[in-house]
Amino acid sequence: MSALKSLLIQVSLFFWFYTSVHGQLENNIWYFGTNAGLNFSTSPPTAILGSLSALEGTASICNSSGSLLFYTNGVTVWNANHLVMQNGSGILGGASSTQPALIVPIPQSCQKYYLFTTEDHMGSKTFRYSIVDMCLNGGLGGIDPAHKNVPIAINISEKLTAVMHSNGTDIWVITHVLSSNVFKVFLVDAAGIHPPVINAVGTTYTNNNFIGPVKASPSGTKIAAATTFPNHSCELFNFNKSTGVMTLSQDLQPFIANGVYGLEFSPNENFLYIATTWGTNYLYQYNLTTNAVTQLSSIAGNYNFGALQLGLDNRIYLARNNESFLGVINAPNTNGLGCNYIDNGIYLAPGSMSNSGMPNFSAYSFFQQPNNDIIADSIVNICTTGSYPVNVSLDCNASILWNTGSTSPTQNFTTPGVYTAIIQNSCNTIYDTLAIISSSSTVISLPNDTTVCGNLVTNPLTITANYTGFGSTTPTITWNTGVTAPEISITDPGTYIASITTSCGVIADTIVISEVNLPIISGPTNLVLCENTSTVLSCSVQNASNVYWSNGELGNSITVNSEGNYTIYAENACEIDSIQIVVDELQKPVLNPISSIDTC
Repeated sequence: MSALKSLLIQVSLFFWFYTSVHGQLENNIWYFGTNAGLNFSTSPPTAILGSLSALEGTASICNSSGSLLFYTNGVTVWNANHLVMQNGSGILGGASSTQPALIVPIPQSCQKYYLFTTEDHMGSKTFRYSIVDMCLNGGLGGIDPAHKNVPIAINISEKLTAVMHSNGTDIWVITHVLSSNVFKVFLVDAAGIHPPVINAVGTTYTNNNFIGPVKASPSGTKIAAATTFPNHSCELFNFNKSTGVMTLSQDLQPFIANGVYGLEFSPNENFLYIATTWGTNYLYQYNLTTNAVTQLSSIAGNYNFGALQLGLDNRIYLARNNESFLGVINAPNTNGLGCNYIDNGIYLAPGSMSNSGMPNFSAYSFFQQPNNDIIADSIVNICTTGSYPVNVSLDCNASILWNTGSTSPTQNFTTPGVYTAIIQNSCNTIYDTLAIISSSSTVISLPNDTTVCGNLVTNPLTITANYTGFGSTTPTITWNTGVTAPEISITDPGTYIASITTSCGVIADTIVISEVNLPIISGPTNLVLCENTSTVLSCSVQNASNVYWSNGELGNSITVNSEGNYTIYAENACEIDSIQIVVDELQKPVLNPISSIDTC
């Protein structure tokens, strides 16, 4: 494995670890009720104190690593130091609104946020926005004076939520108009807030039937909306994330007793949890597949149960009015009583108290990990004595960390390697990678000089040029034959050169291809030798660099004077050939004399 590839793998693993630990924590810290708060950096969450006091809904937001940015009750905005944010008083949300505020990052901005607000029944029922700029007041943020309490629509109820557009960047903000059955769905993108999509669907809300939430499922494809009184309702809608169009899916009111104040989907979207708040307070689990209703808890009186909110730990929390604790649904993906609702599931910090409301979060994280290019190049080739300067432009509140340990946005790289910059700003964690290569780390290599046995024309040889030091890019390889490709087919012996031209010059490697024919031996295979005589065994040899016999003699001929098997060997770099010659010996004829002759 090349050093560059190894470094890239290490960087990939580092990114996986970093984003796994630090990503998607924008809903990490809650503030609600009277000075109450929860920090989800621990499990279970840690009870904390804040500066906020709210009868009903609130909103808060952290950066993507879970550090607090600001929070609000719809009337006042507090910064991370729990002080009133610069220009953060006099916000015209409702002091007693079900969902008085919603914080939405402005798409494609790393430091500005929309603060949407609704008014309560004592106000003018105007839907407004303000812009929070985190670059103000030394990075603690402030309300932009030119964009504070800007009216968007009138006669709007206390309903306010948001869904991510199907494009993964833009956002739908959902409200409901009083004295109508109209949901107004506003598209929010980098260009601003667009005229709403009008959805006339579901129950008509009378002018005094404004209390109650609207909630989106985690995927954003389902919307639940309810009213409390005088004419309570509870309905489920389908939502098209591409168009903003809503259609009625189910009317849940026949299953629900009394006015609804709390709504929340289970993480798996199989269940809707419903809390009523008037007369007898009920907590229900509604099975969206079977329509089965399970009563989880009840308590007599008014305003005992409040809002429901899904936490980062996938538990659902129930506001308990005037109590020092919250109810907790510990396993909301489980059917029936197995969801394990505990009435006093978590106690709040001393000196704080729950009221009717909870933070108004959407069920998804607004922030997506962007594919930002913060370094101009991805791969740079520097010469042996060269360097590559980098100066990353940082937004306010942003910090940078290189994998070298440096925290400076200005770098001057002189050593080959993979360099990674991680930037944490007020709303995103972004990163980029730079690979530095140099002439010393750029290598092209060919196989060793090669001898080919046989005929290259009939059996061509393929040679591949390997290279390192180019990262994921593919350089142009040029051969001295004119071919421009990583490999060539060779049909003639000779010298072959592959080269790559870099900004630091030309690097090359050479291979010599030799062609060697196979050895050939021809000669007799059998000879007859007369007794007490000698003979010469001689063979014709071609293409051999070494010729020897089985008796140890060298050359293509030997003299033998006895019978036996004689083998001749011819070898070269490719092969050893041999033939065996059998020598038979004939004895001289013998004449036996006649010793006597008998005669008659």
